[in-house]
Amino acid sequence: MYIGFAWLTVVLAIWNFLLFLVRRIWKVWRKRQTAKEKKVQPRWLKILLTALQKSHPLTGLLMVVTGILHGYLALGQTLMMHTGLLLWIGIIALLGIRLVGLAWKSFRKWRIIHIGLDFAFWGLLILHLTQPWLIY
Repeated sequence: MYIGFAWLTVVLAIWNFLLFLVRRIWKVWRKRQTAKEKKVQPRWLKILLTALQKSHPLTGLLMVVTGILHGYLALGQTLMMHTGLLLWIGIIALLGIRLVGLAWKSFRKWRIIHIGLDFAFWGLLILHLTQPWLIY
């Protein structure tokens, strides 16, 4: 059961990271178009971008829940200090940055920190997958 929560969390993380990638693709594509070509946008890319943007907050919250459930079940209903807990704290930090951005009504300023933490999250995920008991 806990393996299912682990893979669900990874799938949600990939889905959330796709928002960053699709935005970058969209910006590069828009810069390379002439004014006339910008009027004809690739519909599938805009639909994907909209779906990613709308689902991002919900999938982020689901990552918090599935991550803690995975850790709780994998460790036998206890929580110990190991790389998985660091990873989950990284997810909480991503959520915290988002909430700070909402409170200050200026998420654009906090987006750079959010993206930086996202890359740190991927580093922690690789660490957790390769060395889960490194800091036990």
